[in-house]
Parts: sequence; structure tokens; C-alpha cells
Amino acid sequence: MPSTNPGEEGKPKAGKAYFENGKQDFYLQKPYQSTDLKVPAMTLSVPLRTADGRLVAVLAARLDLVALTTIVGRRAGQDR
Repeated sequence: MPSTNPGEEGKPKAGKAYFENGKQDFYLQKPYQSTDLKVPAMTLSVPLRTADGRLVAVLAARLDLVALTTIVGRRAGQDR
């Protein structure tokens, strides 16, 4: 299993809600406390399919909610 986190490289994801649900459609996991990031996070996933609909992968991304709050605050002018 490829990963941008070297510690997760090659680890199976079968049975994980984001992986299993992400095989079917867009999936957004409820917020949780990330043990490795040490911040609130959410994971989203989507299926990647061939033109004929065959599933070839699940693309997942973990969202750091503290970082997202900072970014949104900057865009809204709240960082002044």
C-alpha cells in the first residue's frame, strides 16, 4: 500500500472504515483525535475506477483540522 507517510507504507488497510466505504463512493470519516498527528483529524476517501467502472484503488487523505482552521481563518481575515 503506497503512502506519503513512510511508517504506513505497505500496511494493509482492509477493514478500515475509510478504505471499505471508499471502495463504493466518496466517504468522509467523522472527526477523531489522530494519535500520530496529535490533533483532531478527518479522513476522506474516494474510489479510483477504470473507464469501464472496475475499481483499481482507493485514494484517501487525512485532513489535519487544526491546519485547516488556520487556513480558513487566514482566508477570512481572522489572523490579523
